[in-house]
Amino acid sequence: MLILAAVLAMSANAEMVLTVRVYDYTQVSGKTIRKAEEVARRIYEKAGVETEWIHCPAVPGEVGRFPECRKPMSGTDVILHILPEAMGARGLSREAFGYALPDAGDLPAR
Repeated sequence: MLILAAVLAMSANAEMVLTVRVYDYTQVSGKTIRKAEEVARRIYEKAGVETEWIHCPAVPGEVGRFPECRKPMSGTDVILHILPEAMGARGLSREAFGYALPDAGDLPAR
């Protein structure tokens, strides 16, 4: 919801496209991923936001084969890491669904 609020705040009238770069570390089935993307797409569409889904490799050495994943991030790009439970549980409470970090370019200078 926070992502949606940020995207909508950028421009109420302009056509918005939220680009989601997906890194799947779970090897979940493609069918399951597509179904989840479709549900999310419909939610954002109701808010007037189009979505573009880019599947990126979970292995850093393979990123060279995926030019879309190497493009610079924009203000409407987000990264979604799908983690196995063991990786996802590190440092988070059981009630947390995840966490968000700002892009390093958006951090204030000290």
